[in-house]
Amino acid sequence: MATPAMMTGLILAVARAAGEVAPLMLVGVVKIAPNLPLDANFPYLHLERKFMHLGYHIYDVGFQSPNIESARPLVYATSFLLLTVVVSLNLFAVAIRNQLRDKYRALEQDI
Repeated sequence: MATPAMMTGLILAVARAAGEVAPLMLVGVVKIAPNLPLDANFPYLHLERKFMHLGYHIYDVGFQSPNIESARPLVYATSFLLLTVVVSLNLFAVAIRNQLRDKYRALEQDI
């Protein structure tokens, strides 16, 4: 019966981690990631590869770039992408919670 709350908590934790830079910088964020951790080669997910966090990318491009004016559209696009990921994960969590809550409410009424 606690599954809806547990799933919601898990998805919201992932969304929060997607929006925060500091914890992820401790576990593998690099300035430049030459390869993505996902590709078409088996096993498809390569956890040994480094990655670049979107929040760090915003900081790096927006404040460390020699020509900030030319980098501004990239900063806006990256910020929009980061916000889209966080909002979509939050909406997904709410949808999963509501679906599971309805499912368990119907099962509870059958008993």
